[in-house]
Amino acid sequence: MTLVDHELATPRFRNECTPAYLETVRNFIFSNVARKLADNRRCRGMFEALEKEDAETGISLGASGEKLAHLEG
Repeated sequence: MTLVDHELATPRFRNECTPAYLETVRNFIFSNVARKLADNRRCRGMFEALEKEDAETGISLGASGEKLAHLEG
């Protein structure tokens, strides 16, 4: 969501859209994209990655080899 927030804060969106519309867009992306991706990651034993914890957090944090083994086959 960091990327979404960054993009929605650019003049391109801030100058042309109302705050209510931007919030609606953000909520839609969270519910229909980010949340679904996070659920899929969690089901595979991975870090949900909804929030960036820090610069050291890797996208595969929490992934176990056991749960991912079937994906490599």
